Amino acid sequence: MLSTMSSLDFNFKALFTRHSFPLVAAMVAQTIILGFGWGFMGALWYSQYMALPDWAVRLIVGYPTTLTLVVSLISTLLSVITTSLLTFSMKEALRHDLAKSISLFGLRAAIALTKPTWIICRDKRHWKYMLLTGTIFAMITFLNSCWNTLLLPTLIEWSVTVSGTELDISSSTFNDVLGTLLSNKSARNTYTKAFETLDITALFSGASSASYDAGVRTSSIFNYNGVSYSESTNGLLPAVNDSDYSGSPVTQTAVGLAFTSGFVPINVTIDPGRHFFGSPPQGLGKNYTMTQQGLTAEVNCQERNTSIYSYSAYSNNSTVSFPTGDSVGLAMWEVVAECPNGKQNNFCNLEQNITSCIAGNSSMLYTTFTNATTLEMNPDTGGFLPTVVCPQPGTPGFSPYKFDILMAGRAKYAYLPTTVCEVVLFVTTVDVTYNQGIVSAAVANRRPFEDSNTALTEFIASAINYQAGNNQGFQTNVIGDYLTAYVDNNSTDVIFRQLEGYWRGVVEFSGTFLRSGFSATGGLPWTEIPSNTSVVTNGVMFVSTYGWEEGRLIYLFLFVIFTMIWLVTVIAAGLSLKNELQHPRGDDVVFDYCDPIHLITAAAAGGLEGQLYGLEHHDGLKRNEEIEIRYVEEGIGEQGRAKKRLEVVSRPEPQPTMQMLVPEPHHTMHMPVPEPHPNALQIPAQELRRWHSNFM
Repeated sequence: MLSTMSSLDFNFKALFTRHSFPLVAAMVAQTIILGFGWGFMGALWYSQYMALPDWAVRLIVGYPTTLTLVVSLISTLLSVITTSLLTFSMKEALRHDLAKSISLFGLRAAIALTKPTWIICRDKRHWKYMLLTGTIFAMITFLNSCWNTLLLPTLIEWSVTVSGTELDISSSTFNDVLGTLLSNKSARNTYTKAFETLDITALFSGASSASYDAGVRTSSIFNYNGVSYSESTNGLLPAVNDSDYSGSPVTQTAVGLAFTSGFVPINVTIDPGRHFFGSPPQGLGKNYTMTQQGLTAEVNCQERNTSIYSYSAYSNNSTVSFPTGDSVGLAMWEVVAECPNGKQNNFCNLEQNITSCIAGNSSMLYTTFTNATTLEMNPDTGGFLPTVVCPQPGTPGFSPYKFDILMAGRAKYAYLPTTVCEVVLFVTTVDVTYNQGIVSAAVANRRPFEDSNTALTEFIASAINYQAGNNQGFQTNVIGDYLTAYVDNNSTDVIFRQLEGYWRGVVEFSGTFLRSGFSATGGLPWTEIPSNTSVVTNGVMFVSTYGWEEGRLIYLFLFVIFTMIWLVTVIAAGLSLKNELQHPRGDDVVFDYCDPIHLITAAAAGGLEGQLYGLEHHDGLKRNEEIEIRYVEEGIGEQGRAKKRLEVVSRPEPQPTMQMLVPEPHHTMHMPVPEPHPNALQIPAQELRRWHSNFM
C-alpha cells in the first residue's frame, strides 16, 4: 500500500519537472485560451445576441479607429500565444521521433512545422509532408484573422419581445362608462371641453390624413401629445416605453373627456430573453413593430342623391347699423337634412341633453356676414360651407355602425356640390411601426362596430358635429379654405378623395383622444384596467447597437480552426509528456533541432559530413532526402554529460555502373585510363546485362 502511494506521489511530482511542466502548462494554457473562444461562441448561440453596454457603444462611435487597433492588438496577442503553444508542443513531439529514426526530408518537414512554413515539393513521394505542413501553415495563418473576426463587435439589430395590454375602446364595459358620462348633465362642461380640444387637434389630424397633391398621396406628420404620427393616428395609442413615443412627461389631473395632454402610462413589458446583462441597452437607436387595436372609418363621398337625401338651407338676412354710420349684413342660417335612417323634425344640439332628443331633422345653425346692401356674400372673399351630421347623434334611429355627413358650398366654395359622405366605423388590428420618432400603421384586419358601441359612435359623430359648427366663421370656413387649394386643375372626384381622407383622420384621432384620456391615471373608475376592458398588444423591439449575433456561418469556420489547433496541441504535448515520463531527461542542454548551431554540432559529432552526397553528385539532394538518421544520447563526455549526436541509420547506395568511352569526333580512341573520362558514358551493370541478353 505504501509502495503504491509512493509510486503515485512520484508520478504526480514528475509532472512538475523541468521538462514535463512546460508540456502540462502548454496543454492547460491552450485549453483555457481556446476554451474562451468556445465559451464565447457557446454563449452567443445560447443567448442569440450579445450587446455591448451603452458606454462602450459611445466610445466605438466616437473612436472607431481606436476600436480596430485595440481588437487587432488583442487578436495578435492571442494568436501569438496560441501559435507558440502549438509549435512548442509539435517541436517536443518531433524531438522524440528523432530518437527513433527520421529521414532528412522528414526532419526538414519537422523544422517547417515549427516556423511555420509550407513545404512545396514536386516529388510526389513527399505528398504527406506537403499536406501536413500546408494544413498547419493555413491554420496558423488564419488564426489571427479568426480571433479578429470573433472579437470585433459589429453593428447588430437586436430583437426583443414586447408584450402588454391596452384599453379596448370597443368593449361594452368602456362604452357603458362613456355613455354614462355623455348622458350626465353635471358632466356637460367636461365633454364640451373635450370637443373644444378635438376642434383644434382633429382639424390638423384630418388635414394630415388627407395629404394629396394632384391626386397622389404625399407624406405628412401629425403631432399630438408629444408623439409624431405619419399621416394619421389610426385611432391608436403608443404602446412602447420609449421617450420618443411616451408623450408628454407632465402628469395631468384633467383626465377622461377633460384630457388635453400629459403623461399616459404604458402597460407593456420587455422580455430580454437569454440576455446575460439584464435589460437591453439603449444602443444607437430603437425601433418597434407592434400589433395593436386601432379605429378607422371607411368614408365614401359623392354628390347627393336627391331621391335619398334631403338637404335645405334657410336664411334670415338683416342689416345691422352702428352709430358711426357703418353697417354690416348678417345672415342667420338653419341647415336641415333628412337621411335614409329616419325622418326627423326637431333640432337637437350639444347644448341640450342628448337623451332628450326626439326624432327630427338633423340641423345646424350658422351666422355669416353679408353685404349690407345686397345681403349676399362676396364670392371672392366670403364663403359658406355648412356641414350636418345625419341622423342627429343620440336620437332614435341613430345607428351604432355608421352615419352620414352632408355638405354644400356657397359663394367662395360653390365649386363643391351638395355632397354626402357616408362614414362606416371599424375596429381595426394594426401593425404599428415606431421608427426614428415617427409612428406609422397599416391595417391588418378590421371588424365593424357592434350594437354595444353606440356610445362610441355618438361621441365621434358629436365631435364631428361640433367641429363642423366651429369651422364655419363669419366669412370663411376652415375646411372650405383647405379644399380650395385642390380646386385648380382637379376634378370633383379629387376633392371628394380629400374629404374622405379628412373625415377619416378626424374619426381616427377621436379614437386616439379617448384612449389617451381614459388610459391616463384616474381616467377610469378602476385603478387598473380590467381584463374585460383591455386588449392584448405585442410586438418586437429592435435595438441598433454594437455587439455580436448568432446565426453567422463564419463562426462555424472559427470553431473548426480553434478545435483543430487545440487538438493538435494536446495530442503533441500529451505524447511528449508520455515519453518524458517514461524516459526522463537530465538537466543538461536540450537538443534543439530547429537551431542551426545545435543541428550542425550534433551532425558533426555523428560524422554525417562523410555520409552525405555532395551537391555535385547526380541526384545528390534526392538521395540525401532518403537518408534515415536518429538522435542518440549515450556515453559520458568530458564534463560528465551524455554525448549527443545525429547518426545515420540507413543510406541509399548508388547502383554500380560500367564506363564506355565515347570517341570524340575526328580523333582516335584513347586507351583506358584509371580516372573516368569526362566524356565517358556510364551504364549500370544491370542495364548492360539486359542489352547483352537481347543481342544474344
